[in-house]
Amino acid sequence: MAIVCAGRSPELSWCSPWPPSLGGVSVRDHEVEMQDRSMVKIRRFDIADAPAVAGLIERCLREVNSRDYPREVIERMCDHFTEQRIKELAIQRQMFVAETNGIAGTVSRDGNKVYTMFVHPWAAGRGIGRLLMRHIEALAVIDGYDHMETGASITGHGFYHRLGYIDVRSTETEFGFNYILRRDLP
Repeated sequence: MAIVCAGRSPELSWCSPWPPSLGGVSVRDHEVEMQDRSMVKIRRFDIADAPAVAGLIERCLREVNSRDYPREVIERMCDHFTEQRIKELAIQRQMFVAETNGIAGTVSRDGNKVYTMFVHPWAAGRGIGRLLMRHIEALAVIDGYDHMETGASITGHGFYHRLGYIDVRSTETEFGFNYILRRDLP
C-alpha cells in the first residue's frame, strides 16, 4: 500500500510515513493521506475517547477474535476492556488513536512494550494498524530503545509477522493462548 505523509513517499527501510531520520517531522501527531485519498490522523488518546475505544475493542473481540477463541475467553476480554479500564490504561501508558471517519484504531505503549492494539473491523486491511505500530516504534527509537516487544493473540499473530516481528515464545494467559514477539528497531 502506498501512503504519502508530508509530501514524501515512504519507500524507506521503515515502510513508514514518519521514520525519525526525516528530521523536523514530529511523531507526536500526524495526518496521513492513504492511497484511497482518505485521511488518517494519529493522535494521543483523550479521556473523551474512552467510550469509542472501549466499543471498538469490544467489536474487534466479538467480530474478529471470536474466530480464534472460545466465547468465555471473548467475554472475559470484553469485561476487562471497559471504558473505566481504558481510562486507567491511558494513565499508565502512552495511548494513541487513529481517526478516519471516527476512531478506527488504537494502540498503547510503555517504553518498548506494545499493548492494546486494535483496528476497527470496518477499517481492517487499510494500513491503519501498520501506521499505529510505526508511530509508536518511532517514539521508542526517539526514546533510545533498540527493539519493541508485544504480546499477540492468535488473531493478531500474522499481522505482527508482516511487520517484521519474530516469535520469542508463547504462553497461556487469562485471555487464552498468546505469542510474545520482538522487532529490532533501526
